[in-house]
Amino acid sequence: MKDLAGKVAFITGGVSGVALGQAKVLAEEAGMTVAIADIRKDALDEAMAYFASKDVTVHPVHLDLTGRAAYAAAADEVERVLGPVQLLLNTAGVSQFGPLKNATYGDWDWQMSVNFGGLLNGVQTFMPRMIAHAQGGHIVNCASMSAFVALPHCGHGRI
Repeated sequence: MKDLAGKVAFITGGVSGVALGQAKVLAEEAGMTVAIADIRKDALDEAMAYFASKDVTVHPVHLDLTGRAAYAAAADEVERVLGPVQLLLNTAGVSQFGPLKNATYGDWDWQMSVNFGGLLNGVQTFMPRMIAHAQGGHIVNCASMSAFVALPHCGHGRI
């Protein structure tokens, strides 16, 4: 995928941080059509307000990426509106801070469902579609540096 212009990207967590940066670069500099997905509707609206003043095509997708059916519906929507996706950026991730002794099973379950389950849902949803469309495709799975470097009060963020 040396020439990204005109291709479609789907970015999870695309409303803030690294993922929003990815969306800006891919849409504004690489000429890609971009779908940004996030669970926070207000953050989607804020990101779209930024892109409204640009000469780019960015489509917001309200998505709880922990739901397999919701992920498939989001992929259907993006393909209907933008066309087949050639680049999936699994960038969404969550973390909680605090002493490990205070972590609950709910904390672990939530983090695993987003950070691992959401990533898996993305791969399982888009890989077969990329193969079926035969237009090439790439999947980029992003992770936190917390996997490699211990941070204070982030014990249960290191799953």
